[in-house]
Amino acid sequence: MISRMSSFVGLLIGVSCLMAVDPLPSLGAQVQVHFEVRDGVITLHEPVVLLFRVHNASAEEAVLNLGVAKTQFFHFSLITPQGTTLQNEPPYTEGFYPSGKVVVPAGGDYEQVLVLNQWFQLDSAGKYSLRAQMNGAASISPDIERIPFEIKQRAPERLAKLCSDLTDQVKAAPNAQAAQQPALLLSYVEDPVAVPYLSQVLYTHKLVENTAISGLERIDSEDSVKVLISALAYSYGDTSTLAREALRRILRKTSNPALKEEIRKAGVQ
Repeated sequence: MISRMSSFVGLLIGVSCLMAVDPLPSLGAQVQVHFEVRDGVITLHEPVVLLFRVHNASAEEAVLNLGVAKTQFFHFSLITPQGTTLQNEPPYTEGFYPSGKVVVPAGGDYEQVLVLNQWFQLDSAGKYSLRAQMNGAASISPDIERIPFEIKQRAPERLAKLCSDLTDQVKAAPNAQAAQQPALLLSYVEDPVAVPYLSQVLYTHKLVENTAISGLERIDSEDSVKVLISALAYSYGDTSTLAREALRRILRKTSNPALKEEIRKAGVQ
């Protein structure tokens, strides 16, 4: 029985792989792919936004498969200011994701925002070099682009303005879906400046609680821990559970005895 089940699962995986690598023989080079860093100026602890653009120059629609969470088939490697080359896996976790299929109409365009911080920890000022390409399974020509960018020194006032703008966008979002992108960008302002803004976003009822809590966990400061402890008493959705899990992870990894004591006082072990 186990053998039959294994064979069946293997067949399903094989079929899925064949579907994923379905090429675009009739379109070929007419589907043009381009990556670029969105912002001309980036300072330390800001999210680095990469734009993925597709132009379909053909006379028929192009159907592309970007995989799980529409990130599975992106492949990046990064040379840091220290000369180290980094590679990482796509930033998706367990759970349900909609289809990674993208339909680009004839003569049309598609654009997707990618937060490079989801792949790499960009914690140094200096010059970087990104190598970007699509995995062949995406049904797109896997050409390599090399994209230089620079992260300048930390600018607290600029970070505060960015946080304020993103928080306003979350609050003004007409629905939960529209709130996701500004909340994600805010969560990757990995700086103490972001804590009060993430605290505001946490209570907007826009289904961005997990994103805000992840951002607070990444900052990992006394102020961010206090916000997470306060969220333990918040009964909206899974907020309390998510905050407790984040505090447990901080407790396991932090070397700060004051943080450990504060978390334990809150009843988190």
